[in-house]
Amino acid sequence: MRTLATFPSELCLALRAIGRNPGFIAIAVASLALGIGANPAVFSPVHAVLLRPLPYPAPARLVRVVEQYDANAISMPEFEFWEEHSSSFAAMAGYRDGGDRGMPSVAGREWLRTTLVTGDFFRTLGVALRYE
Repeated sequence: MRTLATFPSELCLALRAIGRNPGFIAIAVASLALGIGANPAVFSPVHAVLLRPLPYPAPARLVRVVEQYDANAISMPEFEFWEEHSSSFAAMAGYRDGGDRGMPSVAGREWLRTTLVTGDFFRTLGVALRYE
């Protein structure tokens, strides 16, 4: 049975073992440092992208509806038909890629990635627009 009285002798044995194998200790310390340092480096983006809830009032209630066999966006008449005849959703909004657009700026011209959305898009997400 080990007690606090045997601690000094065990500490001396441990220090002698470290003195005999300094390379092993260096590798062990480097492995621990790498593991401890890599953990936040890997976890931070995973948390930001996958684990943190969406910044909307009810993110668990948001769904994305797509047509199964059509890779293209649905047409506006199709969307309006879904919106009129759907009783399963509290609100519906549509969006699609708007492409790159050139916008004038102080530096000349800046290219921005755009998205085209329907009028109820922000209301559906529960986000209030701010005009500044």
